[in-house]
Amino acid sequence: MKKILKKIIIKIISLQAKLILNKFDPYIIGIVGAVGKTSTKDSVAAIFENIKDENGKELKYIATKKSLNSEFGVPLTIIGEDSGWDSPIAWLKIIIKGVKVYLQNYYVKYLILEVGADQKGDIKEIATWLKCDMVIMTMYGEVPVHVENFKNRNELIKEDAHLVKSLKEEGIFIYNSDCPDASNVAEECLKQKISFGINSGQYKARSILNDIKRKVVSSQVTAKNKVHSLDCIGVIGESAIYSALPTMIVSDILNFNIKDSLLKIKNMKRSNGRMKILEGKNNSFIIDDSYNSSPIAVISGLKALKSLHKVSRRILILGDMLELGKFTKDEHIKIGHEVASSANILITVGNRAKFIAEGARDKGMGVGWILECADAVEAGKEVSNILKSGDVVYVKGSQSIRLEKAVKLLVSENVDIKKELVRQDKEWLSR
Repeated sequence: MKKILKKIIIKIISLQAKLILNKFDPYIIGIVGAVGKTSTKDSVAAIFENIKDENGKELKYIATKKSLNSEFGVPLTIIGEDSGWDSPIAWLKIIIKGVKVYLQNYYVKYLILEVGADQKGDIKEIATWLKCDMVIMTMYGEVPVHVENFKNRNELIKEDAHLVKSLKEEGIFIYNSDCPDASNVAEECLKQKISFGINSGQYKARSILNDIKRKVVSSQVTAKNKVHSLDCIGVIGESAIYSALPTMIVSDILNFNIKDSLLKIKNMKRSNGRMKILEGKNNSFIIDDSYNSSPIAVISGLKALKSLHKVSRRILILGDMLELGKFTKDEHIKIGHEVASSANILITVGNRAKFIAEGARDKGMGVGWILECADAVEAGKEVSNILKSGDVVYVKGSQSIRLEKAVKLLVSENVDIKKELVRQDKEWLSR
């Protein structure tokens, strides 16, 4: 019965979203990829803040809330609502809201939509009615997240490519040219294309510097024969740069003031649980990357951790990486191999993460520096007992491992947990 009700609700709100788009024709920016969608969406949304139109009025926009990027999330964003979860009454109210939005005489001028696929057909279906003016494609790893729900990784990438194929006639494809998969999609795209990257691209970043004490990652970006200073406060790692680069492209295409856009990117509120720097107990630092996990994202986090200078100890809390299917064991062991040269102490959480510990031991990490925990709370308690000044703790695992519970035990009392950690709403806290 629940499955039938779910299908009915999706049909209704998708139809409402389609009607709203047909009536008001907003400018649509769609964002796809296996890694970095939410951070890129947040970065793009930041440059729309306090923008005035030609009449001096504030430019209205809607951006995906949190990571509502599914067959539910996309139409919900267009309607301007959150999920109704398991409440039929809440869903009825959402449907009524959809009718009201369609009947009103005004709507936002811009939509910034994160679009994700859990299984084959998700984006293909959305692309039948969602036609974007821009599509940004982020990055894919050798083993992308959700791959177990597809025959292979190529099928997952082809699913995302449906949104690119549905670009409007004058649409623009913005892609990460450091990613071979995104570049392959670009080769088949006949629309205007603009590339970005750290190793390549028309918008290219270099001289990347991670500063944990200042809580900032900095770089120099070359674009259109000009060099811009790009700073991202509150985070570290290349992932923040990869999210900012397509934002700069959007700013240029829409003729926003690039200096203003760079300032907004610098000071924007960072997504919780995504390479966010938090003050830890005993003058330590917590890199909270606990929202979700995949092999490429963990490797990126370890690279950032390894680049840090003048820190006491590098401590890892790594949880299971889910939805990797037949690649599960090998990918966890590979992460363990990387861990051995990146950290002083490893704490694992979950049955799959035990293979991370195995991989670390294989590469010579001492057994005395590895601890396997059953859950996030146990891991948080263990690390809390040993934290000292100058330590850096990197925390990452898939959603259901709930590593924000470990972060909660590690942060300073000055940190507002409800505002700064992921999954602090009542629906998650009740689980």
